[in-house]
Amino acid sequence: MASCYRAETEPDCRDGLWLAARRTRNSMDLEFLETLRRQLDGLANDSNVSVVILTTAGTTFSAGVDLKRLVAERLEYNDSFLPAIRQLFRAAFQFPKPLVGAIRGHALAGGCVLASCCDYRLLSSQAKIGMPELRVGLPLPPEGVEILRFVAATQHLQRIVTSGRTYLGQDAVNAGLADEVLAVEQVLPRAQGVAIELQAVPASVFALSKRQIRRPIVERICRHESNFQEEVARLWRDEEVRDNIRRFIAERL
Repeated sequence: MASCYRAETEPDCRDGLWLAARRTRNSMDLEFLETLRRQLDGLANDSNVSVVILTTAGTTFSAGVDLKRLVAERLEYNDSFLPAIRQLFRAAFQFPKPLVGAIRGHALAGGCVLASCCDYRLLSSQAKIGMPELRVGLPLPPEGVEILRFVAATQHLQRIVTSGRTYLGQDAVNAGLADEVLAVEQVLPRAQGVAIELQAVPASVFALSKRQIRRPIVERICRHESNFQEEVARLWRDEEVRDNIRRFIAERL
């Protein structure tokens, strides 16, 4: 998601901004995480931008963590990667302006969490969303669990974060992972309409209301990181987990 497009090029959304992705499958490596976080931080402080649509220029919103790179790098890569993904999730979740997710392709694992940070999520009818990478043994950091807790329907939360299941269509809406499901060609126009609707609320009121609603989740993250982050980091470095990832990659190839 390294390219930004001013929404002046799109009718009816003149003071917003498109944040679009052009990388293959938008797999999350360290550079991806750091670039997108910097962009979100910049947009949060840009007085010329009142709303952001987070979307993709390709057929995948995000395939989650770049597993090939994760096991190809030395273990020290994890020491930079985990803080970076946590910082991105926090930046997206606490983004003070309307953030609309136009999810035209699969949003998996970290991509699912990133989509869940949005204030409103439009999902293509052919797009899968969920947490399949949990099956290889990579646990979510506290941010991921709490963000999913915020959006997921209570009766679906445990299954989302423990089963590795992916959701399509109305099932994704019922689980709380999407707000609407549309044909792929309708996703961006509808996202534009939602952006206009959200712009109708004064920026200061929207930011305050969003902060009030999401503050308990941020506080939970802060409380739980000391309890769980060390164990999360240990499992991400565990050689058995890394072997599971290698087998997973080999089976897919």
